[in-house]
Amino acid sequence: MKIMKGLSAAFAATCAFAAITAVASVGSRTGYSFYGGTQNDTIPTAGKMLPGEVAQDTTAFKGKPYEGSDIMLTARAYGDRIVLRWAPSDYAAWMRLNLIGYNIYRWDEKNHCDTLALGLKPKTLEEFRAKYAPNDSVATIGYGLIYGDNLKKPTETREEPGSYGSMLEMYDDQVTSLAFAILASEWRQDLAEDMAMRFVDRNVRKGARYTYIIQPARRFENDNMFIKGKEVSNVENKPYVPAPYNVGLTDSITGQLAVTLYWTDKHNSSFEIERRVAGTQEWRRVNSKPYMPMYKQDLDDKDEEVMYVDNVPQPGTYEYRVMAHDAFGDTTAPSETLTVKVGDMKPPKGPTITLVNIDRPDETDPTKQIFATISWEKDTVEADLAGFLPLYYNERFTGNDWKPLCEKTLPADAREVKVDVTGLSTGMLVMAAYDEAGNVGYSMPVQLRISDMKAPDAPSNLRAEVSADDGTITLRWDKPADDDVAYYELAYANDTTHHFLMRNQGQLKDTMFVDTVQMTVNQRFIYYKVRAVDYSNNTGEFSPILQVERPHITPPTQPHLDSAWVDNSGIHMDWVTGLDADMYYHRIYRRLENSSTWDLIAIVTAEDVLKASPDGVIHLTDKPQTNNSYYYEYMVVSFNRSEIASEPSLIFSARFADFTEAELGIKAVGTYDPVKDEARLSWEHKAVDGKQTPYYYCVFRKGKDEADYTFLCSTEPDMPLHTDQLLSPGESASYYVVVRFTDGRRSQPSNKVTITAPAKAPSKAK
Repeated sequence: MKIMKGLSAAFAATCAFAAITAVASVGSRTGYSFYGGTQNDTIPTAGKMLPGEVAQDTTAFKGKPYEGSDIMLTARAYGDRIVLRWAPSDYAAWMRLNLIGYNIYRWDEKNHCDTLALGLKPKTLEEFRAKYAPNDSVATIGYGLIYGDNLKKPTETREEPGSYGSMLEMYDDQVTSLAFAILASEWRQDLAEDMAMRFVDRNVRKGARYTYIIQPARRFENDNMFIKGKEVSNVENKPYVPAPYNVGLTDSITGQLAVTLYWTDKHNSSFEIERRVAGTQEWRRVNSKPYMPMYKQDLDDKDEEVMYVDNVPQPGTYEYRVMAHDAFGDTTAPSETLTVKVGDMKPPKGPTITLVNIDRPDETDPTKQIFATISWEKDTVEADLAGFLPLYYNERFTGNDWKPLCEKTLPADAREVKVDVTGLSTGMLVMAAYDEAGNVGYSMPVQLRISDMKAPDAPSNLRAEVSADDGTITLRWDKPADDDVAYYELAYANDTTHHFLMRNQGQLKDTMFVDTVQMTVNQRFIYYKVRAVDYSNNTGEFSPILQVERPHITPPTQPHLDSAWVDNSGIHMDWVTGLDADMYYHRIYRRLENSSTWDLIAIVTAEDVLKASPDGVIHLTDKPQTNNSYYYEYMVVSFNRSEIASEPSLIFSARFADFTEAELGIKAVGTYDPVKDEARLSWEHKAVDGKQTPYYYCVFRKGKDEADYTFLCSTEPDMPLHTDQLLSPGESASYYVVVRFTDGRRSQPSNKVTITAPAKAPSKAK
């Protein structure tokens, strides 16, 4: 039975005796009920319905009849006797059965029935008081629950009388009363018999098997409470051998000489704990009364861990075992023995620091060596005192820990020590006392005052990040090696010959500072330096001066194209850039004329441009892939040191095509047709390779007083002929033909043909 898991309906005797039944190694059969109307002296038959069950009258009930209460029964054989244990399933049935009593019957293997008890009831109050002493607390609990008047009344509940909460509170009180009655019957066999919850059958044969039935002795007229009887069958009378008690006993040391034991038991409610010194034979019970734990787990938890705290008399090695009280008043077999080593956990009393003296032996440099002489007293010297150790604390030096000022523990009789505190600053000091078990006692903390005379080193790696978006300069630097830097001071000037002014207001704790500067001033640079100040107000040297170029918001000069040409080696361009003082670099972009995105093909620094051309001209040669269908487009953008971009240059376009001349062997001939008064030019050539490529003819002409040939016209591939009616009488003109392909290629020109018109045109035939 599990006790003290919360006073609720779940804390009922049904839960308790379910555990009792699980202990018994016998079968049980339900379904026996007593519903008789007068004193029942009829012997029931094993395995049959009890008298009166068939005559049950349900006419007074609406819907499903009340199913009744149970008498939970179990048995245990010992060889010379068989013990019956039982308990009603609820408080109301228990009170009724205490009033009317129990009948007990036994069958042997020959189906012979014996009546063992009729109307078995608890002893009267007077009999209890006569038998048990007034200071017998367990007996007082037992018969007090039967005859006492301690249950809550409706007017005594927290809720309003008659409400659901009030009735539930009264019900919980009844459940608790029955649970404690069952618990008392587990602790005391004599009390269990006197409370009519136990019966011992001594008239049994060893090795024989028996069946037992228990039932209510009678019921009152017009009583609608149904209490079912119970049978336990096939009980073999042989000596009882307790089963091993495996509860997984474990421990932890939770205090000075305090051992906390843990074990898990799902069935039993009270326990006995025994201890002995390791190596001895005699066990000693450490609890004066059965130990009934208060469980931490909720009612639905499967694992129910029991906890017991034992205080041992002195350090040493001990052995423990536990046993449980079961439903029959027996204790279980002992658990396996657990060995526990209990050490000394009591720290020695802390000493008292009486004097701390600081010594600086080097007069020329007081920071070179610093010693502290510490004196202390201890009015109580424990027998196991092992020694002392001075401990120092300063968060800047030790973090969250205390740092020992000696390499090893000082002897137990030491009362003074001289320690090296060079490099430390003022902090807290304690003297720790250790015993042989490692326990520590501490003195009250005192202040270890060490005057710091050494200034911190200069910060290093001063650097800057400039942003033209908001005119800020982010300065960063590395912390010096000194551990006691309290803050920094940042100074600035517009020229190294000027007086530096402090830039930060107040103490600058971080190794970073964001400065906002004017972007329209005439000075190109601004200069910074930083120094550290320690907690003793020692001021260090400044870092080397850092020159930073101010951010500028004015865009640089827009670049423009000066000249360009194309040949077989590439596309050549001369881009003129601005000579701005803060010009930083230039980006050159290219794209095909049908593309929407630009490709970055080069980044040229302003410094490299000026080295190559003092006029700031970028000489660029680009050799892209040949493309006979589209032009390449170019653009240049300049940037200053504040990453502000210029306006993009105007776009320059050029074609880098395949200009290889096709060898077609064009042969041209020309005549003058006097009838039509026109010059006629015709030609022929080899077949064109890849006739899939479209092509056409271009005719070039050089007339009178013309210095060079000019394009005259074009004709389709199926028309290798051209007529010219522009010649005047006696005038001559020269011609040649070229084949052009739509992909940009062309042929070699044909031979040149000269045609002359007659001086006087002949008359036309009529």
